[in-house]
Amino acid sequence: MVAPCIEALKQWTIAPARIDGQPISAQVGLTINVTAQGVVVTRTAAQDPELMIRRITGNPVKYRTSPGPRLDRLPTPVNTTAPKYATAAAQQGVRGKIQVHFYIDEKGMVRMPAVDPDAQPYLSDIAVAALLEWRFEPPTSRGKPVLVAANQEFNFSGK
Repeated sequence: MVAPCIEALKQWTIAPARIDGQPISAQVGLTINVTAQGVVVTRTAAQDPELMIRRITGNPVKYRTSPGPRLDRLPTPVNTTAPKYATAAAQQGVRGKIQVHFYIDEKGMVRMPAVDPDAQPYLSDIAVAALLEWRFEPPTSRGKPVLVAANQEFNFSGK
């Protein structure tokens, strides 16, 4: 069942995400729904993502996020930049909350920011652009810098 999905994905052409015409790192969620009749499912990818990746790539997972409870130092922001929210956008009623999902790498850099595809595009763009400028004191586990998943909400109330 996985092989046909992989073959179909190999035929896709994906254009990079862009801000102001420049390509940026982006994360996209992909859901492939497959229906089977007369089959008993005993394990899903959600229960064991490492097993699914090993089946797809033939290799074990070597790089993964560190869970929060294993951290001995949380990622601490050392440089933050506020989104450049245009006064005209506020006056036109462009408002809302934007939740950005991203990773903080071992050097404290923001990686692969992603927003809900239904989020307001202008607010999403300026939230991601600002977040890409943020820097963190790297999180650690057992004294070593690690990769972690994070979320940041930006509230554009227009005030």
